[in-house]
Amino acid sequence: MITILTVDSGGIKGIIPAKVLDHLDKALKAKNPNADIAHYFDVIGGTSTGGLMTAMLATPSPQNPNRAAFSPAQIVDFYKQNGPNIFKASG
Repeated sequence: MITILTVDSGGIKGIIPAKVLDHLDKALKAKNPNADIAHYFDVIGGTSTGGLMTAMLATPSPQNPNRAAFSPAQIVDFYKQNGPNIFKASG
């Protein structure tokens, strides 16, 4: 069996999918404090901002290549701080 994580685009400037990932990460860590969400899936991908989030999860940390560069909590913070600039109104 292959496990796949896909994250679709948007949702209040990226906050909703980021919060879902953070909730999943916390549930995994409740069972195993050393859990890394990226290690639970064989394939990770997404569309639009979901692709950015999954890249943040799939990119190895420079300090520890066995861990993700960004935790889901850090992704939530990133979108809270940068979401308005990433998703500027058009028109």
